[in-house]
Amino acid sequence: MTKVHDLKIHPKYFAPVAAGKKRAEVRINDRDYNAGDTLILREYDPQKGFTGQKVVALITDATCLRAFVDNGAPYILLSIQLVEQPAINGCKLMRWNELAVQGLVFRINYEVLHSQGLAMMYDPETGVSDGALVASDGVWSYSGEIIKSAKQKGWM
Repeated sequence: MTKVHDLKIHPKYFAPVAAGKKRAEVRINDRDYNAGDTLILREYDPQKGFTGQKVVALITDATCLRAFVDNGAPYILLSIQLVEQPAINGCKLMRWNELAVQGLVFRINYEVLHSQGLAMMYDPETGVSDGALVASDGVWSYSGEIIKSAKQKGWM
């Protein structure tokens, strides 16, 4: 039976995996990885937490490295192949966390929703949103610090 493994991956390794340049992962085999299993690799910065970026990969081969490690630790080499997310009517789906990286969630909130007393919220890990929050007093606004940061990033 194939399994889905949801894992953290450091930004240093995420970028080459996402670009298709890094096609292998060395991991401790604490999950009984096998060829045919699926990896969901979520970019995780130790200082900032999850970035909202992820890739899905298929394990095409799983090679035990125990015999090659001095202390006999249960390391495994996973050969991986990126899995394209299916297009919807020929269009790629971008989750809210992906839009946030480009400043678009900020702009949607700032330019459209805040004046209506609304603010878009989403799960930063999955990028999924159940909708917008409604301000109890009908007013939403970003702090001066967030506005300054948005200007520095070129979002305003």
